[in-house]
Amino acid sequence: MSNLLKKFEAFYNKTHLDYTKEDVDPFQFYVNFYYLAKAFQIMDNEPKPKWTYFSAIFVGFCGTLASILCLTSIYFGIRESNVSYTTEFFTYLVIMIYKLLILTSLKLNLRHYHNFLCELRKDFKYVCKEGAKYRVRYFENHLLTWKISLSAAIFVIAIGIGMILFGILTLIIYLYTHEPGKRVNRPLPFHFWFFDVELEQTPTYEISFVFGCTCMTSHVFMFIFSLQTNIIWIRQIMLKADLVIWSIQELLVDIHSILDKEEERRLSGILKERMRDIIIKHQSMYRLLDDYSAVYKKVLMYEQVVNAPIVCLTAYCTAVSIDEGHLNAMSLQLFIALVVVLFIPSYLCSLLADKIISICDACCDIPYWRAGPLMKVLKPYLVLIMQKSLQPLVLKSAGLKDFSIQTYSNNLTTAYSWFNMMRQANL
Repeated sequence: MSNLLKKFEAFYNKTHLDYTKEDVDPFQFYVNFYYLAKAFQIMDNEPKPKWTYFSAIFVGFCGTLASILCLTSIYFGIRESNVSYTTEFFTYLVIMIYKLLILTSLKLNLRHYHNFLCELRKDFKYVCKEGAKYRVRYFENHLLTWKISLSAAIFVIAIGIGMILFGILTLIIYLYTHEPGKRVNRPLPFHFWFFDVELEQTPTYEISFVFGCTCMTSHVFMFIFSLQTNIIWIRQIMLKADLVIWSIQELLVDIHSILDKEEERRLSGILKERMRDIIIKHQSMYRLLDDYSAVYKKVLMYEQVVNAPIVCLTAYCTAVSIDEGHLNAMSLQLFIALVVVLFIPSYLCSLLADKIISICDACCDIPYWRAGPLMKVLKPYLVLIMQKSLQPLVLKSAGLKDFSIQTYSNNLTTAYSWFNMMRQANL
């Protein structure tokens, strides 16, 4: 057991990788993301194995069929005036739509995923070659990104395994406590309703149980890919901003007061070359941000709209089950997962906005007195960079609030208010 923990610690900290000397392949660095990207066919420089065609079909089929079952169950809950049952399956329906939205966005925006992978390769190659002076700082940040993405994946897997184990555990308890001849509804991970189908009868029960566990597996598979891509993509944009900031901080290194015309031309040429590199990096950062917005903007909008109601409803279903003398562990685990999974992109968007604004701060911190008259060469470029950095992110959408930790906090406050209102109304 100790050896296993040591191996995991070495894997987590990447102790086998000497990024201070070796050339680093981004897809060996983010090995788990590589296999997920391969499974969903977004790798742009490799042939597609036949098994990868199954991934999207598997996720899409499970999501579509589960959505249909959620709709029929909501209809049944409304017909029977069962608020708890209706809210539970409405929550599942919202999650199914979310999953299908992510899958659709993936298939419609492959070009933007390819741009992201291309930029990731370019930046790793740049830092290992021309920008070797930045490599330690750069890869320390990527190591942090790796740890965050791996932790997020472990969390999602733990939630999925917990849900499946709870379904199996309730079945084992039923087998040990059930009295032969006594008719009792056998436990299912999800007690959906589908017209006149008797879910407690064999073989329908076995099919329903396996389908519920299969759906949870497909959800975990899809959400791990989406969450890891989200984390690595935003952090990559932030690291591009760091490259810009580090270059700006070194802009006037070895620049001194001008002695004669020949020296002025030489120093002016050096400054123009450095500014050219900074502007190229700055434009590359915004292109990558545009690609991210094309893929994830609609997903983030959906998250912001459903954040408060879905958190409220999962908390309400959990509270009602406790009042009835049993714990709905599915709703409880789903509540925990939603609070964490919706927090991550909101927090990252806040960090991204602050990082881009910090480019403006880096421009203001330049020791201008070193340049003297040469500031007339730099001034127009620096003004443009500062103006661009102070503009709102392209992630902002009309009619919605900023994608930020503050908006997330406001949504949780709203969810708590709705939860109290529903509890006091005794629905």
